[in-house]
Amino acid sequence: SWSLVTNSTTDSLFGITYANGLFLAGGTRKIQRSLDGTNWTSPSLPNLPNSQGSTPIDIAYGSGLFITPILITSGSGNSYVLTSP
Repeated sequence: SWSLVTNSTTDSLFGITYANGLFLAGGTRKIQRSLDGTNWTSPSLPNLPNSQGSTPIDIAYGSGLFITPILITSGSGNSYVLTSP
């Protein structure tokens, strides 16, 4: 069943994924992380470029990495690095 969960962020969250035992939600220059889908934290992100595409909206998982469209990657879902294409 589904339950409404209040999150402490004031940012909009647009995309969510579940992989490797983690929920990750992407929003306005922010990523939220949860182990249980109820309690959420904000991992630190690298300095993001100030460009139109710098909002990590979608998050995907593959080959042991979480990745966003602007190429922020993480193996753990807790710390991220900005990578080159």
